[in-house]
Amino acid sequence: LGADEQADFVVRRRVAQVLAFIPGEAALDGLLAGLTATRFEVRYRAARALAQRRKGGETLSPAAEDAVWNAIRKELSRGRAVWELARLLDPKEHDELAGGRAAERGELSLEHVFRLLSLVLDRDAIRAAWRGIAGDHGELGSLALEYLEQVLPDDVREKLWPFIGDLS
Repeated sequence: LGADEQADFVVRRRVAQVLAFIPGEAALDGLLAGLTATRFEVRYRAARALAQRRKGGETLSPAAEDAVWNAIRKELSRGRAVWELARLLDPKEHDELAGGRAAERGELSLEHVFRLLSLVLDRDAIRAAWRGIAGDHGELGSLALEYLEQVLPDDVREKLWPFIGDLS
């Protein structure tokens, strides 16, 4: 997914959906490679497929977790202008994490980062933090920020904070 940037984009963006249901290290490695792709949609779909696998009970090895943390750091280093340009070609189907709210500029990228975080941190806590930050829940938003401040590595937290301050 990520290694062959010359492959047909139409295929690359759909492969993750298949790999989500194929057990084994080769499929997992393909999805992890997808997190490094140049095209946002490939990275986004690879993260969704990894989340699907995790929801099915799969755990990540320490090396795979490191790859996800590297992907998180890379996404956070892209900058707000790049985040605001992130789009998906197909209409976005209902997503458990986003709850259909990822229409605002930059919010799709933020949703992607939170999905990546859900792969390496407590899934339910990250989903609650996402709802607190992306929703209009003042108290839940404060709790979300407190939680993230405690669990995120310093460098990740410092890069994430500017993105969660103002989503408009």
